[in-house]
Amino acid sequence: MGISLDNPVPDHSVISRFRIELTQKGVYEKLFKAMNKQLKKHKIIVKTGVIEDASIIDTPLKPKGKTTYEIQVDRSEQERIPEGQENEQQMQLLIKMVHPGVDSEARWIKKAGETRYAFKKHHLTNT
Repeated sequence: MGISLDNPVPDHSVISRFRIELTQKGVYEKLFKAMNKQLKKHKIIVKTGVIEDASIIDTPLKPKGKTTYEIQVDRSEQERIPEGQENEQQMQLLIKMVHPGVDSEARWIKKAGETRYAFKKHHLTNT
């Protein structure tokens, strides 16, 4: 396309306005068919594949308040040896506390600028 890394690139709104202008002038379909013809000629076009759609399923059982953690110590002080003092931070494990009534398998997801506690559901369709 002749665009170098130093040049500004058009964002989605510029490309969208350009596509609308092409549609209004009646040349979008002609251009699309011509591009597909070139792709077929050079054997670049893909005719089969899979379409994936991800849906969000909200859960009402979301956590309230701050996340709390419990520190689980992997050994007792009597077993402490000089070599083990260096790895003391690695020996302690943080365990995320799950409050009752919270769906522990859901995750926080940000979609369209909105944060939701939900599941992702994926749909695959062969083409």
